[in-house]
Amino acid sequence: MVLLHRHLGRVVEPAGAAGVAAVLAGPWRYAGRRVATIVSGANITPSLRARLLESRACDAATLLPLTGNDR
Repeated sequence: MVLLHRHLGRVVEPAGAAGVAAVLAGPWRYAGRRVATIVSGANITPSLRARLLESRACDAATLLPLTGNDR
């Protein structure tokens, strides 16, 4: 989600970023292939969006702990 916002200016919900996350988790699987994934949704709370955008999650390659209130 953070990577998509920082590099593409898109705000997507967690499930909407899952395809990109899967590709990034195993890029060797797709070497030499064209890959497409659907990026969708903006079903994200303003508080979670603010937390993600203020974080360094993308830069530090760390995961942010999410709580039930962030859904």
